Amino acid sequence: MWNIKCILAAACFMTSNILFFLRGQLGSRPSRESWLELDPSYLSSAWGERGEIRPIVAWGAFFSCLGWFLILAPLIQTAFVLSRGGKRLVGPHLFMVSVAISATIIELLAHLMEVGLTGAEQLISKDFNLDNWTSQGDGTGWRVLELISITVRGMLLWIDAFESLALFGFMIVMHVSVSREGAEMGKGFTDSSSPRLHTFTKAFALYGLFVGLLCGLDFLAYALRFVNFLTFMRMARYMHIILGVVFFPIWLLCLAWQLPKATQRYEIDEKRSVMQLEEMTRFIENSETK
Repeated sequence: MWNIKCILAAACFMTSNILFFLRGQLGSRPSRESWLELDPSYLSSAWGERGEIRPIVAWGAFFSCLGWFLILAPLIQTAFVLSRGGKRLVGPHLFMVSVAISATIIELLAHLMEVGLTGAEQLISKDFNLDNWTSQGDGTGWRVLELISITVRGMLLWIDAFESLALFGFMIVMHVSVSREGAEMGKGFTDSSSPRLHTFTKAFALYGLFVGLLCGLDFLAYALRFVNFLTFMRMARYMHIILGVVFFPIWLLCLAWQLPKATQRYEIDEKRSVMQLEEMTRFIENSETK
């Protein structure tokens, strides 16, 4: 029994990151000198090439939005099962839920904004007069368009970086929660007559910790762009691709396999607890009547 949402989300994230990688490979390599000088002739040709890869950007953003939409319910379900329905480590598991919801909403808005921004940019670059503003052939419009695009995409870049920070927090808390389960069982916090198994395997929790640490390094690479922009930007880009295409989808597939079993064990334990409580209540009532 597999969780189909996790499987579909893994496929969406893989497709999205592959498309974004293709966008970077198909796009022209900018001439740093011409770009920094805001040369109108260079910017005009660059915007023409960007228009050719616009469908790739749109589909990449669409699959990323769909992936986050699909993954929200399994992430909340994971926190719910780990907390035993809100009876165990309430604070950390509420943090997991809040991180999942906020990351989903932020990523959905960021990618939808990127689609809208890309469409507006291409409309302006194709249909508006950007060559002749203050004088014939001054190209001021191309300079303004490029500066606005850099400013807005810089904002969206940091919003997108929040994805890595959110996953880092979620994975760390999940690993701590699974580790605490073992300590609680060792101290006899569970019913010895019906011992409970770990909600998730330790191997899965350790792999999640590994993915979480990679997400933390990914966010750190984004932040260190202020130290050396080109070096850390390349590092963040390739780390993001590796995480999105390989490691995170594998984690989702593992979650797709373990989450239904964990949920089933939780439901069985809850039914057993309810039956024991009812038996105890009846026993007390019978004792009082006698």
